[in-house]
Amino acid sequence: MLRFIKVFLPFLLIAFTTNNILAQRSSGPGMGGGNRSSNGIVGKVLDDQSGNPIQYANIMLHDSDSEAAITGTITDERGRFNITPVKPGNYFVTIKFMGYEEMRIDSLTITMATPMAMVGEVFIVPATMSGESVVVERERTTMEYKIDKKVINVGQDLTSSSGTAVEVLENVPSVQVDIDGNVELRGSSNFTVLIDNRPSILDGNEALQTIPASTIDNIEIITNPSAAYDPDGVSGIINIITKKSKLEGMSGIANLNAGMLGQLGGDILLNYRNHRYTAYISAAYHSRVYEGQDTSMSITTVGDTSYYVGQQGGRRFEHGGYRLRTGIDFTLSDNDVLGINLSYGSRGFSRSSENAFTEYFEYPTYLSSVYKSTSEADSDRGGSYYNLGGNFEHRFTGPTHRLEVSGRYSIRESDDESTTMQFDVTGEQVSGRITSENGPTSRGRLEVKYEQPWANDGKLEAGYQFRSGISSDENGLQIWDSTTTDYLVVDSYAFDTEYKRNIQSLYSVMSSNFGKLGIQGAFVLNTPIGTLYSSIALMNFKLIVGITSPASIYHTISPQPRNS
Repeated sequence: MLRFIKVFLPFLLIAFTTNNILAQRSSGPGMGGGNRSSNGIVGKVLDDQSGNPIQYANIMLHDSDSEAAITGTITDERGRFNITPVKPGNYFVTIKFMGYEEMRIDSLTITMATPMAMVGEVFIVPATMSGESVVVERERTTMEYKIDKKVINVGQDLTSSSGTAVEVLENVPSVQVDIDGNVELRGSSNFTVLIDNRPSILDGNEALQTIPASTIDNIEIITNPSAAYDPDGVSGIINIITKKSKLEGMSGIANLNAGMLGQLGGDILLNYRNHRYTAYISAAYHSRVYEGQDTSMSITTVGDTSYYVGQQGGRRFEHGGYRLRTGIDFTLSDNDVLGINLSYGSRGFSRSSENAFTEYFEYPTYLSSVYKSTSEADSDRGGSYYNLGGNFEHRFTGPTHRLEVSGRYSIRESDDESTTMQFDVTGEQVSGRITSENGPTSRGRLEVKYEQPWANDGKLEAGYQFRSGISSDENGLQIWDSTTTDYLVVDSYAFDTEYKRNIQSLYSVMSSNFGKLGIQGAFVLNTPIGTLYSSIALMNFKLIVGITSPASIYHTISPQPRNS
């Protein structure tokens, strides 16, 4: 119960200030009113007794005059926090964390001359309580550190009751999520998404925005992928492990959530299990909308003359889709399981913006404008996807000593169209452009994997992979013609592209642990298949050394009388 409250309280406080946070972000760099991206308040929160950093402490920024909450954040794994951007004014900060006394820091002033308020190191004092001893056993940690990955256990997290995988990742170290729900891993959007250890047919951000958070058991952040993973994700891998019922007989779960601006989502899972087979079917739907305002003023000085261009407008981003999944696992014997699964879904992404531009000469001395215009931009991307897979697993002497053979085939339809238009002061269109890219992508995969335990809780892995893929696209361009007041096709930009790849790989991985120190070594051989490249092989060796943390915590809490 204490652990539940400890996780629940920071996210509840952050939820109350979400609208304020979004409002500040949407008026970010380049806005009028003197806001700059460098304006902010930074500091570090430490334990008063041990000096250790406090992770996930809740930091709230308040206006000094009204004492109203402005925005907030939480500390990272090193106890650091950074509240930005912050408008010029007088503020105070409150620091709260379960089990510690609340602290308030006053007299924080942000001005154009001093845009940053450096709080420095802040030591918070542990709170004491009176009562009988409480024993908590085998409580899952929020995050576990393994030799090659971080595991975030979100099964009991409040964020798992609504939203998508993107909302769950917002407070995960190494992951950044912007106001539109776009995810970056270690500062890059070039990452791979796995669902239950199998690559998704969708692009990374698309896959995360289509997975309901309520169906996620845990998330693995793999920033140092071993040879057992595909090398496609440059910045790393995000592996989504979905919930699976272990109850005998019929069981199920359903979730429904709704929010402002037309946000809606829901999912349902039905599961049947007996000693011979396990079958499941699930369905999910979600719709998310994000809106914002943009304002800017640019200045160009040529000699003694200055030119000012003001821009003001709004933007809207929305995405949604649905997904159906079904599968069945047959228990052939005590050590053999055969599984078949099928999934189908559709997703759509839409962006739109409208901006008004006004050019001034010698502003603000002369307020007469020399040119006014408006622009509109729209883009739509989406399509359906299918996936058929199967796997066979044989266990030898335990869950970590096994042989697995798996294969899958998937198809993704993709239609992408972007339109930009510009209008003069009378509302007449003066220019425009429409670009399109349409076509399917199909992928096939076969993998054989062997695992067995190794010394000191280590593991030996070896396997073979075959991957095949083909992508076809039809590209087009249309330009606005003011004479005919219509779009004309540009034949020189109308072309078809086709991309094929066939790759086979051999790999082996060996890992071992020495206390909290883990060591892992790997070897991989990648060979393209084809008449021209049949003799080319890419060999890689990799060594990883890291610190691991246990998967469970054993606590005994012995309250002491409060100090007077």
